[in-house]
Amino acid sequence: MKIKALAVQDTAFLHLRNVDSKLLHESTPQGDQPVGITLYSPGTKIYANALAAKQARLDGLLKARDSGVLMVRHGETSTQFRSLSEILQAIVTLQGEIDDLAGTTSTRRVRYTFQSGKGL
Repeated sequence: MKIKALAVQDTAFLHLRNVDSKLLHESTPQGDQPVGITLYSPGTKIYANALAAKQARLDGLLKARDSGVLMVRHGETSTQFRSLSEILQAIVTLQGEIDDLAGTTSTRRVRYTFQSGKGL
């Protein structure tokens, strides 16, 4: 067996399915084309750029939170938030996306303690 057969590919195409589990296709002048998502492995530049862009957006949100400003600009786009709680929600969401991309998603553990007895 060759080691390359076990190596992680830089990209992979995930062909999407409809609710009936049939593969999706789009009609184009060149014929039917599969509908799907191109996945990039963590070692690629595209993946690193996506992670860096999300981190830059998070940094902008954190600056806005710290300064009390409700408008955040990133590149050519700007977002006007209605309140600080909206910014906080966006920060939590974006941090979760970054954690997922980086593979550092933490799991929350909850411990339940039960006590048996006759009550009061």
